[in-house]
Amino acid sequence: NAQVACTHYASPAGGGNGLSQSSPFQIGNFWGLAQPGKTLCLLDGTYTAASSMITPPPSVTGAAGKPITVQALNEGRVVIKGNKDLRPVDLQGSYIAVRGINAENGNGGAIVMRGSHGTVQRSVAWCNNDCGVVIDIGGSDNLLEDCAAFGGPARKIIAAGARGGNGPNTVRRCWAR
Repeated sequence: NAQVACTHYASPAGGGNGLSQSSPFQIGNFWGLAQPGKTLCLLDGTYTAASSMITPPPSVTGAAGKPITVQALNEGRVVIKGNKDLRPVDLQGSYIAVRGINAENGNGGAIVMRGSHGTVQRSVAWCNNDCGVVIDIGGSDNLLEDCAAFGGPARKIIAAGARGGNGPNTVRRCWAR
């Protein structure tokens, strides 16, 4: 899938209204505004605060053909860093798409998919600590595509079917080490 047009913007230190690149807010400010078809674009940088994790509440849901999208404005230039105590990506709702980010050192995983119809594409995840599983796919009808995962002492690199997973879930064109 190609890059989707941005409706909101976030940055690591954002304090604006989120409506332009010159006035970004933090990722956490987006969830109250997120509606089907809305897209949050992340400006370059390293996101480390609790309000900078991609962790929408379970009540945040998109719709078929109109997912809620969070994507790097410049793929590969966004790092969501959990620092062992936060989870960089935790998708619990439905129809949420994440594209072009790097997720590092999460608590219980760097990328976790627990909802349904979620998509993570063109992203990289790793753990330098024992985060358990680097990418953990539960829920149902989720897609992990064109991704890479690696990590030091993690128990598993990619696990599908855990966290209440009742499938089917798809892992396509991913590299793990």
